[in-house]
Amino acid sequence: MTVVIHHLFMAFPGSEAHLNVLDLSSWTFWETWVKYTPLRAFANGRPAVVLFFVLSGFVLAASFEKQTLSYPGYLIRRFCRIYLPFATAIAFAVALFILSPSGPIEGLTEWFNASSWTAAPSSDVVAGHLTMTGRDAHIQLNNVMWSLIHELRISVLFPLIVLLAIWNWRVTLTALACLWLLSEAVGRLTPEGSILASILDTAGYILLFAVGAICFYHRQLLASIAGRAPVWAVAITALVLMAIPAGAPASELLYGLASVALIGAAIGHKNAQSFFTSAPLLWLGTISYSLYLFHLPIVLFTLRHWYGVVDNRFLVVGIIASSLAAAQLAYWLVEKPSDQLGRVLSRRQKPA
Repeated sequence: MTVVIHHLFMAFPGSEAHLNVLDLSSWTFWETWVKYTPLRAFANGRPAVVLFFVLSGFVLAASFEKQTLSYPGYLIRRFCRIYLPFATAIAFAVALFILSPSGPIEGLTEWFNASSWTAAPSSDVVAGHLTMTGRDAHIQLNNVMWSLIHELRISVLFPLIVLLAIWNWRVTLTALACLWLLSEAVGRLTPEGSILASILDTAGYILLFAVGAICFYHRQLLASIAGRAPVWAVAITALVLMAIPAGAPASELLYGLASVALIGAAIGHKNAQSFFTSAPLLWLGTISYSLYLFHLPIVLFTLRHWYGVVDNRFLVVGIIASSLAAAQLAYWLVEKPSDQLGRVLSRRQKPA
């Protein structure tokens, strides 16, 4: 949901406004509060994705304790779980692109006009998306897919990451932190938007998945440490860290630290558990992957048709409502059946 809010915020010109925080009149604009206070955490998409990576490591490690699969069976389940809904979302984006006016939309931001739907969905463009090359030109139909590329690549290596985390988590953490530093350093010398740059990013993000796995295997210790601090202190610390602007030095490591704090609070504080297991949040959790996949094409389609025609407040409410409805339908019709297919096919593989 944070990513949905982030994309809505980035689409409107207020997100690009240069406001002087020392000028008291600037604080009469809601954009100032979103950009320059911890409220940014609720409209900051990158830390939400980092949390997604850490949680992926946590729950994948948990799944290994619940069942025994062969490596091919594991790969089949991950492919069906991630790729099949993703491919459907790309088809959905292509359909909405074809039904929308082309070209930049006057009044909307450079992010809206320059990062998505910049090239017609030719067979080459669609093939580039479906093969997950990671190039900028091959994520523009639905650019949330950048994170799924890393998720699927790292899933291939994840059993090895788990073995290393069990063997010696300190050595594993140190080695992967060095790999992150190396990927950051080499990435700065690599052409932006290239396949190599994408692969280097994947190498760096392995650290976050490993952190999630380590949190799972040492969850009692994590819960004990988090339980010593008041839950409000953990929550405020996490919010402050997640409000750090994307692209700031070591920002993603700090988002990872905030993610660990949130997981610690969730398993170490009863008050946090009752909050996270409330019906609305459980529902959002259930449809979260479909919401992530399908919301951006709805944002692009809606604003291309009705920006400047319909009041912005109605547009925002309509986009959020439509995205939630589409996510629920996609969960029923695509995501859940894909997961079930993966379970059936993986059972045919001999357990190891």
